[in-house]
Amino acid sequence: MSAPSWLLGVGDGDGPPFRRQRVDPPAHEIHAENQRKLTVLLAKSVLKNCSDIRELQSAILTTLLIPKDTTVVGAMSAATQAHNTKATEFRKDGKNRECDSLGEPHVHAWAALVHSLIESNHITAEEKELLSIHLQNAELVKTLEPSILVAKCRKCFDAKKMRLTLCVHHSVENILTVVTKALQGQGAVLKRGVAPRSGNEREIQSMLDALSEM
Repeated sequence: MSAPSWLLGVGDGDGPPFRRQRVDPPAHEIHAENQRKLTVLLAKSVLKNCSDIRELQSAILTTLLIPKDTTVVGAMSAATQAHNTKATEFRKDGKNRECDSLGEPHVHAWAALVHSLIESNHITAEEKELLSIHLQNAELVKTLEPSILVAKCRKCFDAKKMRLTLCVHHSVENILTVVTKALQGQGAVLKRGVAPRSGNEREIQSMLDALSEM
């Protein structure tokens, strides 16, 4: 008995039903789409890592914005430049041991910072004595390395100011407290909380938004 002509799925012939053949997009289109997805994933990963780093830095580092024309900035810059000059000379002469004995540049910057604050009018005589003892107890600048982890002074978005970043071992937290107080007396502003996104991060986010809309 033949099936009605209106019954779906039944062909006129005795062969198998017709199957639609899969048509893949051209290889270049697949490659372009994979590249777009990879770019999006990398951009998201970079932004996530940058956000995590900024959060960690806010929890660990002491950051201050200080006027560029203060004596502290000049002292730290002169100390690091003098260190780099000596280190270059020692390396050129093959005096690696003498070069190692200099210590890292940041401890020289820290020593110059503390020394310049000893005469500050914004701390007490007891606090000045504390800073003096801190330096006198160090036989060499290099011996400060275990307790002074970060001491950097860099340019920031405001051309009239510098960003001072400090981090010390808990054994010298009292020294850092005095240093911070003296710096604030010279016009430094203590920054708290997570830093805003950098210019590069904002540009990556803009490009990511544009890619996500495609």
